Amino acid sequence: MDIHFFAKTDVGKVREGNEDFFLNDKISEDEYLFIIADGMGGHQAGDVASKLAAETFLDAYQLFRKKEHSIDESMELAIKRSNSAILKKAASDPNKRGMGTTFSAIVISGMRAYIIHIGDSRIYLVKKNRIRRVTTDHTFVEKLVEEGRISPEEARDHPQKNVLYMSLGAREGFSPEILKEMQLEEGDAIVMCSDGLSNMVADEQIKETVLSFYPEEAADQLVKMANSNGGTDNITLQVIRLGSLEMLEKTKPLRMFKPRKKLITFFSLFGIIAVLAASWFIFQPIRRGHVRDAKEMTQNAVRPSPLIKNETVLLEAARIDGDKLGDFRMTASDSLFLAHRSLYITRGNFFYVFDWNRPSLERFGLDSDDTLVPSVLTGDIYLLRKSKTPVMEYKLFRFHEQKSPLMIIRSDNNFMSKDIKTRTIRIPNLSGKIVPLFLDEDLFIFSDLSQYYGIKKWKDLADKESRFFPLMEAPYSKSSRLYFKRIAQDVCITYYRPEDKIIKVFSVKKDFARIHQVQNFSMDVPLAIEYFSDCSYLFFYGDRYVQFLGEEGKPREKTYPLASEQIRVSRVLIDVDTGQKVLITDENEMYTLTCR
Repeated sequence: MDIHFFAKTDVGKVREGNEDFFLNDKISEDEYLFIIADGMGGHQAGDVASKLAAETFLDAYQLFRKKEHSIDESMELAIKRSNSAILKKAASDPNKRGMGTTFSAIVISGMRAYIIHIGDSRIYLVKKNRIRRVTTDHTFVEKLVEEGRISPEEARDHPQKNVLYMSLGAREGFSPEILKEMQLEEGDAIVMCSDGLSNMVADEQIKETVLSFYPEEAADQLVKMANSNGGTDNITLQVIRLGSLEMLEKTKPLRMFKPRKKLITFFSLFGIIAVLAASWFIFQPIRRGHVRDAKEMTQNAVRPSPLIKNETVLLEAARIDGDKLGDFRMTASDSLFLAHRSLYITRGNFFYVFDWNRPSLERFGLDSDDTLVPSVLTGDIYLLRKSKTPVMEYKLFRFHEQKSPLMIIRSDNNFMSKDIKTRTIRIPNLSGKIVPLFLDEDLFIFSDLSQYYGIKKWKDLADKESRFFPLMEAPYSKSSRLYFKRIAQDVCITYYRPEDKIIKVFSVKKDFARIHQVQNFSMDVPLAIEYFSDCSYLFFYGDRYVQFLGEEGKPREKTYPLASEQIRVSRVLIDVDTGQKVLITDENEMYTLTCR
């Protein structure tokens, strides 16, 4: 990982003292920590609070990492220590009572970023010539924006825009914003700043500046802009760029305002090498062609065998005899899951497993607070049971062994944490109810109707790889959907939210890294989406399915191979393990659909 960064702080043009503080440190060979803190209190020692918070966090973070805690766990434990240190200092000195600070920290390890944040300092991500604020301002005015009561433009000039509802040092219990494992790419830029910059310089100006200069010059230019626009507060920022110097040059023409002897020498040598390479390519066209062909052959050799062949999807359909469902006054539309050639159906206080190959129907009783959770890969059946307690809590049981829970998920007001002895996962501010979406022997995915969450290695919370996290790159909404598919030894998660017109695919094996994306998806909202190993898709609609071969190919529409074209499909269930599909029509007829 090539990383280039520079930090700068300035008192501004109005304040007499500087209550901001920044810190950066190299934790290990491939791990860096960056902090911005904006102290509050003036005579109540805001400068003491920001410095104390940052230094305490660094010391604690290094300690917990040495004890082999994960990055996200170390950050959560470290920020608790920072908060306690401020409260203790304020309690011991009457002149410092009421002091506090905003706090934003980012750890970059490999090409992933971990963020913990509280207050209204900001972290921006600049990717592919676009800037996005990845943190939330914990202000009352920002809440008005989120509720739609005022516009972002009105918020920018609101007289109470800097009134915080959460900061370090305010109280013992608090819930910082946590973003885990944000994927980064070469050429990305990250800007951390106090509100002395974000209130004075527009986001687009920040983007243009960090892409036009090296980090040192970009920081200088941004401070000058903030001061020329009024400089009403302290200005502190850190500019971080990822990628080699050659990569930074390609993102946008960079101007070298200061002589850089090493860089000039480097680029001179690079120019000579480029000329020699160009000459070699010009005078050896035949060899160049051979190299290209060899490369293409290699890529084709290692590409997984796709399910879509020769741009034609060959699907076979067969009608399922559902008479047994009618005997129990059920309909196919009651189906929840498809796994191992069986439909899992709920009706009232019972759930049914319908195997259409026999055909057979098994019935099991459910308590009123139970939710069915079949393991989509093994066929085992689990129950998620809501506890009758004031605190929101769910317990996961194996259906036939309900004496002791395998895992407990509980709402908490403070931090995400786990208790290995009691097998309890604590998640801050769970809302609504827990809706299970996917479960196998290794992974549990669910939502609380406001956020998607994942728990990895849920069966053994003591495992070093066991962890839990919100799926930050997959924001929840009523219209968003997750689709799961086993490909080779991996489980791929396809995320689609119609209002964003973006489809994202994540790899569980690659630690939830995004492996494919379709932007500006302009087709109608599908009933279901299936992703294939060659980065192609099938989109299922009521009267047709659409084959999409990636960004370069054109969508191909085809009708279902059903007995009558008058049949309209209302639901599509896909077996995660085998890829077999069940189509359910408006008339509650069922058809299997398989690729060959």
